[in-house]
Amino acid sequence: MKRSHASNVDGASTAVFSGAACPLPQRRGLNRSVAAGYIGLGTTKFDTLVEDGRMPKPKKIDGRRVWDRVAIDRAFEELDGCGTAETNPWDD
Repeated sequence: MKRSHASNVDGASTAVFSGAACPLPQRRGLNRSVAAGYIGLGTTKFDTLVEDGRMPKPKKIDGRRVWDRVAIDRAFEELDGCGTAETNPWDD
């Protein structure tokens, strides 16, 4: 059985066995550029959100900075306007 891997933009991998795709677990730790891209931002804006506390600070693992995807998800949910359709000015 031949096996290969492919990754998509959110870091999830898919193992392919003889033409059948099987999703592998999503990556939990993200580097800076992947973390920024995960929420649809560039690294400069992401850095600003980390500095002002709207996004979490990274964990340090042997000198590397790694962002927790789950913590990013929680912080993203807390951003202004997220999930509050009543306050959307375009609905008027």
